[in-house]
Amino acid sequence: MFYAAIMVCSLQAGAVPPCMVLEDTKGPYETKELCEERVGEMVGMLPMMFQPPYDIKYKCTKNPDGNKVAT
Repeated sequence: MFYAAIMVCSLQAGAVPPCMVLEDTKGPYETKELCEERVGEMVGMLPMMFQPPYDIKYKCTKNPDGNKVAT
C-alpha cells in the first residue's frame, strides 16, 4: 500500500510558513500508479488553497511515517 503526500513551498518573499506538507486522507493505494494519480488530484486543488507562485514536491511511500517530502 502507498501513501501520498505533497509539499507546497511559496515562492513569495516572506511567506509564513514558507512550506506546508499536505497528507492525503483518502488512501492508502494499492499501487504507486494509483498513488501518483491521487497526487495529481491533490495538486489540481492547490490553486484554490494557495496563491501562486509556489513549488511542489510529492512522494508516494509504503510507510505512512515515511512521507517526509525532501526538497
